[in-house]
Amino acid sequence: LFKKVHGEAKFFQEFLDASGLLATQSFRRAIRTMDTSLAATPETYLANRFDHQVVRVKEFDEIMGEFNLITGNGTTELEPKLLADEFDPVDETDFRVLCQFRSEELGKLIQKDIASVLIGICMSNGGEISATDLKELLVGKHLETSKWAGWWNRARTAVKRSDSLTIEGRNPALISYHPHGRTLEDELADAVEKALMPLDYLAILKDYSRDLAHRKLEMNTSFVSPLLESLAHQAHSYQSRRPADALAASLAIDAAIAMGMPAPTADHPTTAQALAKVSKPAIAIINLDEPSIWPAAYDALANREDAADHFETLLGEQPANQLNDIAARLRAAGRADAIERIVTDALTNPADNVQICLWLWQGPKKPPACTPKPLDQLSRLFGVMDDINKDWDLNSNFKRDTFGQIRSAMLAGKCKMFRQAMTEMDGDIAATIKRRVERSPGLSDVTRDDLLGILREDFGQLFLKERIAPWLNKNMIWTTQAALDLRQAELKDLIEFQLPANSRAIGDAADLGDLSENSEWQAAIEEQRRLQGKVAGIRDDLALARVLHPDDIPTDAVGIGTRVAVKNIRTGEEMKLTFLGAWDSDVVNRVFSYQTPLALSLMGKIPGDTVTLKLNDDETEYVIDRLESGL
Repeated sequence: LFKKVHGEAKFFQEFLDASGLLATQSFRRAIRTMDTSLAATPETYLANRFDHQVVRVKEFDEIMGEFNLITGNGTTELEPKLLADEFDPVDETDFRVLCQFRSEELGKLIQKDIASVLIGICMSNGGEISATDLKELLVGKHLETSKWAGWWNRARTAVKRSDSLTIEGRNPALISYHPHGRTLEDELADAVEKALMPLDYLAILKDYSRDLAHRKLEMNTSFVSPLLESLAHQAHSYQSRRPADALAASLAIDAAIAMGMPAPTADHPTTAQALAKVSKPAIAIINLDEPSIWPAAYDALANREDAADHFETLLGEQPANQLNDIAARLRAAGRADAIERIVTDALTNPADNVQICLWLWQGPKKPPACTPKPLDQLSRLFGVMDDINKDWDLNSNFKRDTFGQIRSAMLAGKCKMFRQAMTEMDGDIAATIKRRVERSPGLSDVTRDDLLGILREDFGQLFLKERIAPWLNKNMIWTTQAALDLRQAELKDLIEFQLPANSRAIGDAADLGDLSENSEWQAAIEEQRRLQGKVAGIRDDLALARVLHPDDIPTDAVGIGTRVAVKNIRTGEEMKLTFLGAWDSDVVNRVFSYQTPLALSLMGKIPGDTVTLKLNDDETEYVIDRLESGL
């Protein structure tokens, strides 16, 4: 078979003899030798499968029975069997080839032909590479660190426009190479197979429409039509059994048609007809996890006789960026008074009405009459972040997302609203706002720096005060990680076990009769107050906690985290004292909180200083001998 297909190839007989295919050589090794040798024509490249070094074929020396190869350091020779044992043929665009033989072109290709470079990298990496590995491969050698982010954005765009590359996943994203090309429809095939619900199909259609525009391709109706027919079937079949899902399907069809896709031929209800079957329209719209179809849902809702009632519900539940639209619809329905009432109620409990607070902060198109001044709104937003941070029952993702929304709102328009709030501040108020900015749990370092920079412009004197020594700073509690973990565990035990047990005890005591003479009930109530007070105290402490790290520990003077060796001036006896966090005391091992009088008497002292220490009711003079880390 080899002779039939390749018998006319130059040196075929020499390669056949060298491979041992007709002799005693194992079949696999012989076949590999033939394949590699026939592919190794002059000027082709081969990569070592063990160390990834690349060679270029110069010629085959039929007299010596060897391939003459050009390496990065000169030349070498290998006979066919050994060549096949170590090397595989690779394309000239393989990244290993670019690095070792076309390095002068590589810099330009990385900037001007990103898709080709990515294909070459994938070729050299088994067909795919993660964003993390890609960064490690390029940054420092071929890209400056500062230019990575911009280049990566261009790379993702190049991948989306390529028929041979795909990108999927996040943190990290994975780029894959498809040698025979892959259509956009092929890329979405897996998602189509997994799609079950209307919004799954809509997500696919949106991705398809977006990628068509990116790649400047024509729509394939044979791909989108079955999806739209599936949506039509869902809208029809769900109408009586699952009306909320039927609504989602009808809205998805409208959105697809708006993107230029053909309407389904199957009979299906309109969005208005689907909405008419829903018993709680506002809740159904809120549960639609696709903001792009909300306006169409509002349009359908506006045609109902009870629309205003449902828009009132939506005003209190939808995201801030939807509230201008909803408020306008309420005014059109003659319910402007409802807007004032809902906003007034929301302002009394801002932590449960974050979206209305953000809407007011961002500036409604027609502000309600009860809208607070910017400074009052700013104070409420800080309060919201504090309350959310202290509520252990809230989902961590909700906290993260809410903090992110508040940060974005504060930074919007180059901090426009924060600057307006500053016009209402005097020095004392600005000092309070400065402390809240510095301590707020919801602000990132970037947001904090931006807001403090704006405060510094008009209230620079607040930043000129003498720096407070860490051990005197009442706005911060230093601790080791171990002690912090124990403190958090204590709080968790209080919230998840002791307080629930106390609540059960209160209920059991209440069942015993007259509460005015019920000593067990009164004792349980007192215990509840004690536990709640303890919870509040620990939460306040944790809000101020800062973990000690080795870099925080001073080496030139006694500070938080220092182990101090002192010598008794009279006896010469040495003693070591360690000063750690507020919750780290271990007197037996002479570990003390930095807040104790003993610690404060030593803070800031340096080796050679003499101090009088009171230990075991005995005051004695000591000299500080040396300092080391107590961690």
